[in-house]
Amino acid sequence: MRQRRGAAAVAAAACLTATIAGCSTSAKETATADPTPRNATVCVAASASASRPLAESYLEALKEHAKSGATVEQLVTAETPQEAVKHAVAKGCGVIATLAPSMAAAAREAAAANPDIVFEVAGFQPSKRLPKNLVPLNPGFDEAAFLAGYAAAATTRSGILGVMTASTGDSAVAQGFAQGVDFYNQAKGTGIVVQGWNAASRKATAVTSEAEVTSHVGTYLAQGADIVLVAAEAYSPAAIAAVKEAESDASLIFVGSDAWETIPDSHEVVMTSLLSDPTPVAATMLTYATDNALHDHADIGFTQRIEGAHLADFRDYGVRLSDEVKEELERLRDQIDKREIPIGKERK
Repeated sequence: MRQRRGAAAVAAAACLTATIAGCSTSAKETATADPTPRNATVCVAASASASRPLAESYLEALKEHAKSGATVEQLVTAETPQEAVKHAVAKGCGVIATLAPSMAAAAREAAAANPDIVFEVAGFQPSKRLPKNLVPLNPGFDEAAFLAGYAAAATTRSGILGVMTASTGDSAVAQGFAQGVDFYNQAKGTGIVVQGWNAASRKATAVTSEAEVTSHVGTYLAQGADIVLVAAEAYSPAAIAAVKEAESDASLIFVGSDAWETIPDSHEVVMTSLLSDPTPVAATMLTYATDNALHDHADIGFTQRIEGAHLADFRDYGVRLSDEVKEELERLRDQIDKREIPIGKERK
């Protein structure tokens, strides 16, 4: 399967160059100028349960492309999400970004308490219920998750899949995965089910510890699931250990980094991973850092699509994908790029 193309790289570079001129226009269209200069000190906060490699990759992209007027600090870390966000506030950051869904609840609470700070937060979808200074951030994992869901539905042997996420709110990744499964079901007339996903609430089973991951993996396997999406990268090793402990031949899908490369002895369990190129997203994030306005219900990567996520190579699992499925995944990727298939509630 063609995961990353030259055209995508060119588009991302073009988006990066043009961002300040208007690649993402939602902030300028929805905000009223504030005569007080914005504190353009940008911080990325991460807890022990968050994906540090993902946070660091975005931090480096922000530093590389920070323009005049924006300062990007070192990664702010702490044991809990609440402590990490609190430290970022105390540090004097004017823009605080959190990339892990497990950080979302703490960021929302801090945004309500600090209305003069802009929070760019992964783990929420756009909603009028959010604080006006909280900008939902979508790195594009939902589109890669859609393809992973379709591939999982096409290759499951039991007809039962599972999903869990570190997000306690709406999960764009879990929703994208479920939409991919639904798309396959509608196209093929099948009835593949996703354990742990509630379509009505758009929420997935939430996990906040290794023990919860181990427990839910065991439950899904007992229910017959043979492919599980684990959108909680800090707990990925626990999920792999649970599958091995059960002596199951189930496969796992991960989010944030390539588990095949980063987790030892994972090859027999990994189906694929959802990866993100932070460059185009980071460029848009910087526009909020230097714009002297609080961005009332704006967003990054939802209303204005930003291409940056893709599937890692299927490697050993690839033998289970027929040529027909590989071709279908290629066509779906092209349709998503052309916005012929909307992913997520707020995509237009």
